[in-house]
Amino acid sequence: MAKVDRAGIEKYFKRFPFWALGFIALGVPLLMLKGIGLVPIVIGVLILVLTKKPTDQQMDEWFALEIEDLNQKALSKLGIDASQCVAKSVVVYGPRVENMGGANLLVAKGSDGLVRYTPVDISIMNIGQDQLFCYQCCYDRTTGNSLIEETDEYFYRDVVSVATKNMTRQATIRAGRKGKEEIVVLTNSENFQLTTSGGTAFSVFLYDRALLELRATRGGQLPRSAANKAIQAIRSMLRDKKGSGSSPSVPMPSMPQLVPASLVNNSGNGEDATRTKLTKLKRLLDDGLITQEDFQAQKRSLLENM
Repeated sequence: MAKVDRAGIEKYFKRFPFWALGFIALGVPLLMLKGIGLVPIVIGVLILVLTKKPTDQQMDEWFALEIEDLNQKALSKLGIDASQCVAKSVVVYGPRVENMGGANLLVAKGSDGLVRYTPVDISIMNIGQDQLFCYQCCYDRTTGNSLIEETDEYFYRDVVSVATKNMTRQATIRAGRKGKEEIVVLTNSENFQLTTSGGTAFSVFLYDRALLELRATRGGQLPRSAANKAIQAIRSMLRDKKGSGSSPSVPMPSMPQLVPASLVNNSGNGEDATRTKLTKLKRLLDDGLITQEDFQAQKRSLLENM
């Protein structure tokens, strides 16, 4: 079975040793002086070989192995086994930008334009018959250590929404191996949130434009498709569970019917009725029960029929 190369991951986040090219450039003209130039050339080549970075594909393959190991750890921490899960686990991850357990944020833009990072804020949700079994950690890819871990269980009847939401946070992070290179203030971050009747259960940071303004990430992109897939998977599961009556809560309607008919039928009197319906629509959007596209379509319909 393939193993994760921690030394390789460490190299991936180091800057390219341009100074090694200087040794080679210095040695070329010195070759005419009785071979003296061979020494700096050999030194430069050795440095390049010893600091060679793994490929983007290797980094992603190792990350898949790390997720598998973490899921086994999650099951153990939660005191369950795979037989108690009724579907494949759902994983959401993003850069860990707060409470990093003493680690500094390391980032690197791959040749594919995607930004990879460590530590990673990872949430693994295992789907049981009646509840979600959740494990969250701050994972350091360079060491394989879970610096901060949390576990919890959420019954389907208590889950209100799963969605991505924008937040304003004044979190200041230090990016770089020594923690002194660049300071980034996050002011408009996108986050994955699972909300229960008691409030926000947990949140995973996904994106902020400020992270793409670092020297090491400029022009790159943070992958966010994992969160979108997780939202779709959990919403589908919630509709099945609540719709089948396995939880003693009001059944969740299927996606095409998330907007109540009363909001579509604009038979109210005047602007007050329209404003009330728009307010209800916005509440459904904020709770993650309808998509932005649903909201815009219904809003357009209400305004056209005024």
